[in-house]
Amino acid sequence: PFYPQQNGFADVDPAAAAAAAAAAAAAAAAEPAGEMPRFVKQPEPAVRVDEGDFAHMECRLQPAGDGSVQAEWFKDGRPLTAGSRFYSSYDRGCVLLDILYTHPEDSGQYVCVARNRWGSEQSQPLQLTVVPEDAPPVEQFNQAAVAELDQQLQAANRQPKYGGSDAGAPQSPPQFVRPLANVSVQEGQPAHFETSVTPSADSTMQAEWLKDGAPVTLGSRVQALFERGYAALEILYCRPEDSGRYTCVATNRLGRAESSAAELSCTGSVGVVTTSNLSEASVMNIRRLEEFGEEFKPLSERQQAQDPPKFLSAISPPQLEVKENSPATFEVQVAPGSGNRIELAWFKDGQQLQTGSRINSRLEMGVASLDIYYAYAEDSGTYSAVVSSEFGQDQSAPAQLSCLPEHGVVTASQLPGNAEQSIRNLMMLEEELGRARDSGEAPAAEAGAPQVKENDQVYMDLQVEPVGDGNIRVDWFRNGQPLNYGSRVRMEYERGVASLHLLHCYPEDSGEYWAVVSNKAGSVESNRVGLVCHAGDAVVTQSQLPGDSQGYKKLEEMEREWREAPVTEADYQFSQPQEPQSTPQFDVVPEANTVCEGYTARFLVKLSGNPRPRVSWYINDLMIAQTSNYKIYNDGAINYLEILRCKEPGETRVKAVARNQLGEAVAESTLTVVPTEDFRPELKHVQLAVVKEANVMQSHRLAHPLELPENNFKRLLDLRKVQRSDELETKIGKPKASIIEFRKVERESEIKSRLFKDPEVEQAEMMYLSTQAGLKGGHYAGLMEVQEVHEMQLQQHKEQLKAEARAAEAAQNKQQFAPGQP
Repeated sequence: PFYPQQNGFADVDPAAAAAAAAAAAAAAAAEPAGEMPRFVKQPEPAVRVDEGDFAHMECRLQPAGDGSVQAEWFKDGRPLTAGSRFYSSYDRGCVLLDILYTHPEDSGQYVCVARNRWGSEQSQPLQLTVVPEDAPPVEQFNQAAVAELDQQLQAANRQPKYGGSDAGAPQSPPQFVRPLANVSVQEGQPAHFETSVTPSADSTMQAEWLKDGAPVTLGSRVQALFERGYAALEILYCRPEDSGRYTCVATNRLGRAESSAAELSCTGSVGVVTTSNLSEASVMNIRRLEEFGEEFKPLSERQQAQDPPKFLSAISPPQLEVKENSPATFEVQVAPGSGNRIELAWFKDGQQLQTGSRINSRLEMGVASLDIYYAYAEDSGTYSAVVSSEFGQDQSAPAQLSCLPEHGVVTASQLPGNAEQSIRNLMMLEEELGRARDSGEAPAAEAGAPQVKENDQVYMDLQVEPVGDGNIRVDWFRNGQPLNYGSRVRMEYERGVASLHLLHCYPEDSGEYWAVVSNKAGSVESNRVGLVCHAGDAVVTQSQLPGDSQGYKKLEEMEREWREAPVTEADYQFSQPQEPQSTPQFDVVPEANTVCEGYTARFLVKLSGNPRPRVSWYINDLMIAQTSNYKIYNDGAINYLEILRCKEPGETRVKAVARNQLGEAVAESTLTVVPTEDFRPELKHVQLAVVKEANVMQSHRLAHPLELPENNFKRLLDLRKVQRSDELETKIGKPKASIIEFRKVERESEIKSRLFKDPEVEQAEMMYLSTQAGLKGGHYAGLMEVQEVHEMQLQQHKEQLKAEARAAEAAQNKQQFAPGQP
């Protein structure tokens, strides 16, 4: 046991210490011997901080996993009282003491005492020095003053703890004034206990929390607070073992008090789910897997076990009735037996079912199932399952499926009661609504007002001056009432043009419209424009089918013929036609192209053959690959080469070679590149001398490549000015279009861009759809190989061109610097 009297602490009652030592000795004798705490990391010997700064003290204990270890801090031989400035914690062998903001009276010697049921240990002392804000530097104190101050501190420490002048001495024994309240929480939720004790000004009072009579171990999950008579216990997240009776014990020199007991009830949650969600057969299979396997049995026993698979129950449900396009499912339990190759097959009316995207069959965890995601009327029949292995097979009991067909076209009226009378009532109601819209509420529009239909768009534009005034405000009115901006009504003002846009008109939008424009200088009202919007049909009673509403009769007749026609099993089985193998053939050969220099040329071919042939492109008998200028596209049977920019003028041979395992085919074409014409001599306002001068300069530059080119700005200054003709003056002085015309052109272009569709785009889409339908798997298997061959040949071609360029440059330099040549 730890006795503070033996360690320089004279503030502990000897009788209480002896009782505690006796209790500890008795507990130690009854329990097995353990390990007493020991400090593996001591606190720093000295800490110096300024007044108001943060102070931190830390040490470490062993054993770290002992939950009965309690750590307590002492200052100058007296236990520290928890408060708002002092925070102490012990968690997993780490003991901390933090002083959030220090005062000069916090200076002193601090030690940590750790104890458990097998003994106690005291750390090395730590000297904390708090320098006051107005204290002079340490150098100003002489040695005599320091020695005198130390003597005064030692004399004060040797004095009794409670003297006549000690204002913090207790005046009365502790007494609890507020009882504890019971707490009931779920596992993982926080719990909080609090109480109040008097006298609150007693700075020597200590509070301790007990659970079922034993001290509560504090840590990161359980924290205690005691300050100025307020005691609290906080459990951040509760566990079922935290349930019990909690009390608080307050102690000072004059006595001891214990609070009322409070019950903590923590209901534990389901940590481990013990109930199985599997069927009984699956559980039996798992248990059989957990038992010793066949490898532990003798070889003779393993050879004798040849159990065939069998069904453990009938198909569920035995009879199933569904509507057309509804799902249908059959299930049956299966014992797999001792075989290793289990196969499951479903039969309908004695014929084996073919599974696919609509019908799926599974055998998992001892349950065989058949899923029909959407049933047809022809799926009705008798279903059975057959399971087999290398040791035998078994067939299940049959089950019946009935699928009720639905009508393809609904010809009966969907109106309640008499259909003809209902239609007449709707027509009468529509006439009344039309008269109600046209009577009394129609605006008095002037003659020649715009006539629009319901749901049409309406634009109104107004040009305003001055254009650059930023304070202009435009308000629109209809029949004397201001218009509000909304999702259907748009009002804009930009660059001197005010516009009103009605996205879709209603009959109630008919009326007289005008605008009022105002700024700081005044306001002006525009002219008034009338608008008439005619109401459309509210209910459409005319038939939308062709041929005077007789189209549905033709559909019904076609559907009846389809139902009465004999149906065979081959109609519901997918059979892909086997295409005979053949050599490559060009169905579409490339056409000859004639383009200007710098333009794009395209060569397209269409192939046929089985296996699918691969196409290689050649230009002047040299294979080309995919580059930034050459684009090769493969889309099924359609292949084409695209040359983005044709550079060299002249005639070039383009060849397409198609190959497969049976042979090859060749198709040739011609690309003619025409040089771009020079239109400068044909210009009216440029003299021919300038063109000739440019040609002379070009030929001079080719003849003397090492000379520096002439300054372009000097050449521009030397050009003679061009005289304007009457035609040029007329074109330059032509008046510009108004802003309103530009706005109209923009709107028309926008509408045309939304509705217009390029014929080439439609043709490309149709070609893509037709070729996509004939695609087969594995066509793109050899594309990577062809790509590598093309890249290798392209690299060889580049190296050859670089070598030729270096040879030509060397020959030109040799000729240019030959002896005797200027």
